[in-house]
Amino acid sequence: MYKNGSIKIELSSPPLTVGNPLKNAYSMQNVLNKSKASFVLFPELCLSSYTAGDLFFETTFLEQNFQAL
Repeated sequence: MYKNGSIKIELSSPPLTVGNPLKNAYSMQNVLNKSKASFVLFPELCLSSYTAGDLFFETTFLEQNFQAL
């Protein structure tokens, strides 16, 4: 985890698909599997995608996000 007294942190913005949290979770998992960093940070709403808009009011979409978590 520590090398020379430091922690390696990776900032990532993987390719996302609006309205497909399971596919987005898969993209995020690929980043995590390839990363050699101690911590990987993703943008807010990366799982659902920021531009999902009215989908945030759909029960099915919210359930898919919980499932992807």
